[in-house]
Amino acid sequence: MEGEQKCFLCGQNAEELCSDCGEVSFCSQFHQTKHRPGNKCLPFKIQTCPEKGRYVVTTRDVEAMELLIEDEAASLGPKQFTRPVCLSCLKPVQGEFSCSSCNYPMCSDSCAEDIKHTKQECSVFPRFPSLERFEVDQPQYECIVPLRLALNKLTDPQTWKLISLHMDHTKDRIDVSPQIIEGESRTIQGLLLEFCGLRDLGLTEDDLSYCSSLVSTHSVTVGESGRGFFPVFAFMSHSCTYNARHVVDESGVKVRVYAQTNIKKGEEICITYTSLLSSTSFRQQKLRNLWFFTCGCDRCVDPSELGTFISSVVCPGCPEKGILVLKSERDWSCTMCGLTVSDTMVTSLLEATGKKMGTVNDPIEKHESFLKETSTLLHPNNYQVLITKRILTQLYCPSDDVHLYSIEEVQRKLELCDHLLRLIRVLDPGYSQFRGLTLFHRVRGQLLLWRLGDWPASVNQKQVEDDLTEVIKCLEVENRGSHFSKVCEKAKLYLESLPRQTEDV
Repeated sequence: MEGEQKCFLCGQNAEELCSDCGEVSFCSQFHQTKHRPGNKCLPFKIQTCPEKGRYVVTTRDVEAMELLIEDEAASLGPKQFTRPVCLSCLKPVQGEFSCSSCNYPMCSDSCAEDIKHTKQECSVFPRFPSLERFEVDQPQYECIVPLRLALNKLTDPQTWKLISLHMDHTKDRIDVSPQIIEGESRTIQGLLLEFCGLRDLGLTEDDLSYCSSLVSTHSVTVGESGRGFFPVFAFMSHSCTYNARHVVDESGVKVRVYAQTNIKKGEEICITYTSLLSSTSFRQQKLRNLWFFTCGCDRCVDPSELGTFISSVVCPGCPEKGILVLKSERDWSCTMCGLTVSDTMVTSLLEATGKKMGTVNDPIEKHESFLKETSTLLHPNNYQVLITKRILTQLYCPSDDVHLYSIEEVQRKLELCDHLLRLIRVLDPGYSQFRGLTLFHRVRGQLLLWRLGDWPASVNQKQVEDDLTEVIKCLEVENRGSHFSKVCEKAKLYLESLPRQTEDV
């Protein structure tokens, strides 16, 4: 039928057009709340195609840092492998207190009576035996998030209908990891269907397999010990050249997606499922094993990764000191001499150098030693080099006390920041968390040089003000109290004090 309206979220026939923006239609009031959760319409809709299934696009031109999606968790609870935690607040527990009904360890009486627990698993659980060990992972926590997701079928039909739009990857998971999935099935389905008697309530083995699959492929980390499934957010596709970023709020109940760059009307909104600072081989293997697809983004199909050479190592036999780039899943080729090297050899090299890398708890000397030792083995932009330099930008000159540092230390901090920022412009463009933090460290270094009387001639106060404003824009959406939020607040203080600092100098 010509002009027939479709729901922006599920694709079913819709009778109502949004009276506020006129950009989308919806089939129910519940779906309307996903478009307009507050007093502002969100500029996204779901589309479908045979290759990727459902995916998310913009309904209008969007500016960087605009809110795109706001979604509530359909299931929230402990991560799959965890030591005992409270099922309400997810804080670690030691067994001092337990729920009087199901006997799961809890942290307090108020948490035991929280509806997150009493209206979900506690309403179907029998009384469990007391746990004896709290210093090791306990398998009975694996079932909580899949169970809470499955219970929507019984308690919230609208949310369950939305959940059911997602693709079932159970068969894919079995093909990739048959033994792991078999063990998971015994733990979750055996415990829930048989011991807890959920079959009698109307849940099936297929329901639990499906929910386990969704949680495995689409849940996101919540805090240090939790994970959550957000049904609208889960429609978002991956790209290594993404244009959006997400923030899970402190409670884990909501996730918000922000445009990281300007996005044109009708363009797909993508996030990344993998680490920015990782090799193409690693990213592709992770995507195949956990999400069952191969990424074909511009970065992945370019052997040089957009000219950054972030995966590359030095050719071992090239007199011209050529660089090895990935030509296929199995082979690397030198950019100068044409030598072909197996992926196994390059992987072995990166595993060996990776074992020598330091952590944020190691001293500066260890990281600088790593950079020196690997300078003839790794490309200057190799991801291991960049990870090390990222740590060093935070270790060098971490305070504002100008008397603690030499000019050479501050200059080294600035050198590291400048290198990272050149790569960020290509690999993590727009208002990213990485850019905001790195810009902050560069400004801190510039202000220290200012006070040391060695202010770079190429830098003026207007540039510093602009950089601080950008830091704030990058980080102001982060959760209050987080490290990134604290950096944002510090940047605001820097910005306010700049005129006085100028007078002091």
